[in-house]
Amino acid sequence: MIGYWDSACPVKTGHDDVLATVYQRDGQTLVALASWAPAPVSVPLAIDFQRLGLDRQVTSLRPAYRRVPG
Repeated sequence: MIGYWDSACPVKTGHDDVLATVYQRDGQTLVALASWAPAPVSVPLAIDFQRLGLDRQVTSLRPAYRRVPG
């Protein structure tokens, strides 16, 4: 796990209220986003594929999300 609090986290959201944490296991990577923004926001993800050990040319991104009531 590379937590949002780690300055070396290879995924950045560009938004102070939206945080990214990276989990890697068995050649797979999961990026979990959590938002504390007061309203829905869109964020551009800046992903450092090299730091993740991923080849951008063959890596597929599959968004999946679940809105948690709150």
